[in-house]
Amino acid sequence: MGAHDLQELAQNGRLALTYHELQPRVVRLSEALGSNYATKGKRGRWLVSDAGLEVLVRLRALEGTGASVDSAFTTIAGELAGHKEEPQPEAARLGVLEGELRSLLQRRIAELESSNAELRTEKERLLGLLERTMTLALPPGKAPRRRSLWPFGRR
Repeated sequence: MGAHDLQELAQNGRLALTYHELQPRVVRLSEALGSNYATKGKRGRWLVSDAGLEVLVRLRALEGTGASVDSAFTTIAGELAGHKEEPQPEAARLGVLEGELRSLLQRRIAELESSNAELRTEKERLLGLLERTMTLALPPGKAPRRRSLWPFGRR
C-alpha cells in the first residue's frame, strides 16, 4: 500500500488542488471514512492511502459537477457502504498473509527436515560401506622397519 503526503498530492495532476485546498478535504476524509483512507504520520503530516487517493479523485469529480464537499462525501460514503467488499484494515491483511506465510514456511521446514534425515541415513550407509571396503581391500601390511639414527649403523 502506498502512502502519499499532501505535498505529493498537491503536485499530482489528477487532483488539480493546492496544498491548502487539499488539507481540509483530507481531514474530512479521515473523519468521514476512517483511518484506512487518511491518517496522520509520525511527524504530524497527513498521509493518504491509495484507496484514499481514489476517493479524493472521485470527490474532485463530484465537485466538478457542482456538488459541495459535504454532499460529495455523503455520496461517496453511500457508494462505499453499498459496496459489498469493504477495504480490510492493513493489519487484517497482514495477519492473513502472515498466516499463509507461516504455513508455507512450516511445510518447507518439514520437507527440509525429512530431507536432512534421509541424507544422514545415506551418509551413515556410505560410511559403513567405505569402512567395509577399506578393511577388505587392504591386505595386512608389514610394519615399516625403523632405521637407526646411530651413524655407524648396525647391520
